[in-house]
Amino acid sequence: MIALLGFAAGTVAAQASVSGRWHMRLSAGTGTLRGDLRLEQAGNSLRGTLVLESSDGPPVPLANGQVGPAGEVEFSVDAEESMRFSGRRTGSGLSGQVALDRGLVWRWSAERLPETAEFYAALPRFRASQLVIGRNLTELRLPGGWV
Repeated sequence: MIALLGFAAGTVAAQASVSGRWHMRLSAGTGTLRGDLRLEQAGNSLRGTLVLESSDGPPVPLANGQVGPAGEVEFSVDAEESMRFSGRRTGSGLSGQVALDRGLVWRWSAERLPETAEFYAALPRFRASQLVIGRNLTELRLPGGWV
């Protein structure tokens, strides 16, 4: 009876939804790349988006996303190059491997973020066309080409 209860508790924990926002880290050789991973789970289907700190564009949609009965997670993204993620729930987080088209294999892990957390994997970019510094009669104008 105790073994059955332990099995049921483990199964329930493994089936907990992975939906939400995740702070992802990709360990690539000697460096670490951060990402903002957003997941939506419906049954064993998984969809969402990923933004990496090296990204200069909008969030990239996930493809082929699935969640297995024991907490396995698989998805792919077609970012700067195609990446295939596989992993599993590890306590309150996610971790696994990512295979790149170049034949490289990196490690990845993710921690759940509260929906209200301010986290930017890639800092917002903007372009200044002109800066005006000063007040009243003393004024300095810097054209956008100088900045």
